[in-house]
Amino acid sequence: MSSEMKEKIVIIAAPVGPQADPEIMPYLPITQEEIAEESFKCYQSGASMVHVHARDVETRGVSFDISVLAEIIKRIRGKCNVLIQSTGAMGGGRDPKTGKWMRPTEEQRLPLLDLTPEPDAISTPMGTMDYVYPGGYATSFNRPDFLKKMIPGIIKKKWAWETEIWDVSFLHNTYRLAEEGVFDKNMPMWLHYCLGDNNGVQPSNPRHLLYLSEEGKRLFPHAIWQVTARAKNYWQMLATGIVLGCDIARVGFEDHFRLPNGEIARNTVQMVEAAVRIVRALGKEVATVEEAKKILSIRK
Repeated sequence: MSSEMKEKIVIIAAPVGPQADPEIMPYLPITQEEIAEESFKCYQSGASMVHVHARDVETRGVSFDISVLAEIIKRIRGKCNVLIQSTGAMGGGRDPKTGKWMRPTEEQRLPLLDLTPEPDAISTPMGTMDYVYPGGYATSFNRPDFLKKMIPGIIKKKWAWETEIWDVSFLHNTYRLAEEGVFDKNMPMWLHYCLGDNNGVQPSNPRHLLYLSEEGKRLFPHAIWQVTARAKNYWQMLATGIVLGCDIARVGFEDHFRLPNGEIARNTVQMVEAAVRIVRALGKEVATVEEAKKILSIRK
């Protein structure tokens, strides 16, 4: 990666996810067309990639239906050439029949490898963890046997592969899988440090991010990286990541829904615009789609 390219920051917009906070629901895109239109507007505002989830139009909750996700990708492709990243975890929510919190099974997620049209990238949590919700919890399983199927499938597709690091153990689990030959540790690596959230795994503070970023560089010296913080200091951690040399800034309703001034955002576009201002204020520049392809090692 050239020194000039290192000065570019890829902005990823995540306009929809598994969230169900009543404060944000009136503004959340739900239908395939709404998500596609929001993605297009984020692209116009400076995002070179969008990270997408599917929602059920009737329940407004998360959908595990691969065909819905495929339709979203198709509609985005029809509007612009923004890069598209599919969720690899799908999210979670309440079972409409039992009311209990749930996460998709590993069997429900493997068909993501058959998405058509294909995304440019996909994310994968690199370990198992519990999500604690109001009145309950659900476990996100990412066991070794699942990862040993998912990772080679992603590599075969030639999609950019984002590793979600929800805990330091996830980082070392990623390295262990490389040592076992599941993937080449010298391939283009993309580390995503996920801080905060309601899983009680790792905190959202600068000291912890500094440790993670240094440990990531030690294990994967050529990796690119990003940070998201599902916490009150969301914007501060994004800025800290840029100062520490991250390559990617992700913003959007999936992770947070307040602007830097504390006001509730009316859409993810406002958050992309805020990220653009922060990137430039910190002496960096926003990557175009073509520049993002080089940074993310997207060869298609």
